[in-house]
Amino acid sequence: QTLASVHYYMREGLWHSVLFTCNQELQRGQDLQIVFWRAFSYFKEGNLSDAIRDLESIQERREFQFAAACALIYFHSQCTVPDQDAIDYYTNVAKETEGMAPEKSHIAAATFYTLIGDYTMAKRIFKNIHSPSSRAIIMIVWLEVASGSLDKNSTLERIERALKDEPKNLDGLFAKAKVFEKSRQFKNALDVLNETSVMYKKCIPALAEKAKLLILMNEWEQSLDTVKKILSLDQLNIEALRIWIFLLLAREANHKTAQEKISDLMRSFDVNEPKNPDLYFKCSQLFARVAGGREDILSQTIAMLNKSQSMSPMNSDYICELGYQYT
Repeated sequence: QTLASVHYYMREGLWHSVLFTCNQELQRGQDLQIVFWRAFSYFKEGNLSDAIRDLESIQERREFQFAAACALIYFHSQCTVPDQDAIDYYTNVAKETEGMAPEKSHIAAATFYTLIGDYTMAKRIFKNIHSPSSRAIIMIVWLEVASGSLDKNSTLERIERALKDEPKNLDGLFAKAKVFEKSRQFKNALDVLNETSVMYKKCIPALAEKAKLLILMNEWEQSLDTVKKILSLDQLNIEALRIWIFLLLAREANHKTAQEKISDLMRSFDVNEPKNPDLYFKCSQLFARVAGGREDILSQTIAMLNKSQSMSPMNSDYICELGYQYT
C-alpha cells in the first residue's frame, strides 16, 4: 500500500507528500524502491544533490542498478552544468545491466520515464520484460493512461487479469477505475472506487478520486459529502480543499466561503507542499477561470501565482498566466 500511495502522489504531482511517505517507510528499514522514489521527490523539489546522493547509495545494488542508472543519467543532464563524464558512465551502466536487471528494476525505470513524459523509452523498457507479472501489467496500463494510448477493451481485459492475481493491488484498482473513467463508464468507475474504500478503510486517495468522479457525474452534493469526509480525516488535505473551492465558485458562487477555503488551502501548501510551484500555478489557474472576475478571489489567485514565480522566476507559463489574470 505504501508504494501505491507513492505512485498516486507522484501522478498527482504532490512531491513533498511523496518525500514524507518515503521517509516514514524508510524509518522501518531500507527498501530500494522507496529510496529510488525519494530521490525523484528530492529532484522534483529542486534538491538535485540529495537526489543524486540517494541514487548513488543504491546504484551498486544489482537489483536496482539499471533503474538507478537511468534516473542518474536524467538527473545529471538536468544540472546547470551537466557532468558529461557521469552521463557517459551511467549510460554504459544502463546498457550493461538492462539485460540482467530484475523485473522490479525495469518497472521502476519505465515508471520513471512515464512520469517525466518520455513515453517512448517507457514503452521500450516495458516491452523488454518477458512474461510480465500482474504488477508490471498494472504499471503498463498507467503508461497507456498517461500517454493517451488506451485500447479500452484490451486494456480493461489486461487489468482484470492482473487483479485476478492480486485483487487488493491498490495501483491496479485505481487503474481499473481510471480506465472506466476514460471510457466514460462513470458508474463502473464509481463501483470500483467504492469497492476500494471498503477494502481499504480511510483510504484518502480513493475518496479523492471518488469526489472528482462525482463531479463528472453531476453529483455535486455527493461530491461535497465525500470532500467533507476526507477533511474529517485530514483537515488540510489539498485535493479535498481544491475540489471544495471549485464547487463553491463554479456551482454556488459562494465567494465568501471560497475565500476562506483558499486561505486554508494556502496554509495547507505551506505545510504539505512548500516547494511545489506547479501546484500553486494549477490551483491559481483553475480558480481564476471560475471566479467570475471577482477581484477578491483574483487577489488570492494572483498571490498563488506570485508564490509560483518566486520559486521558478523564469517559467514562462507562470509569467503568461500572471499577465492574463491582471488583465
